[in-house]
Amino acid sequence: MDRKQFLKLTGLSASALLFANCFIGCDDSGINAPSKVDFTVDLNDANYSSLKDNGSFVVVNGILIAKTVSGSYIAVSAKCTHDGVTVQYQSNQDRIECPAHGSIFLNSGKRQSGPAQKDLVQYKIEMNGNVLRIYS
Repeated sequence: MDRKQFLKLTGLSASALLFANCFIGCDDSGINAPSKVDFTVDLNDANYSSLKDNGSFVVVNGILIAKTVSGSYIAVSAKCTHDGVTVQYQSNQDRIECPAHGSIFLNSGKRQSGPAQKDLVQYKIEMNGNVLRIYS
């Protein structure tokens, strides 16, 4: 192999690697929302007592649970469908946002804007006294 062939092969290989990495960085195939969900959260437990306040949220078992500014509870998958970063409930905007790349989701989990192309999974919530049941 002469020098010209070597440089051409090296350049093609490097280009292929760079091109592949562009797609891997935004690949959402490893972002799986929890399925077969059924657990409870006791609001009297110190770990979850903040959920008694409007505008607060916690992440439990891969699910974001929030008490919205209007006082209703929501539960959606906690990983952004773009890059897997944990999303946050933004009480000042009454929406869910990815802090890494700015994807915005409605409280239902529906994608509103940003690089994310898929909705968050929404889970059902049942309240029994001070215990929230989150299930699919």
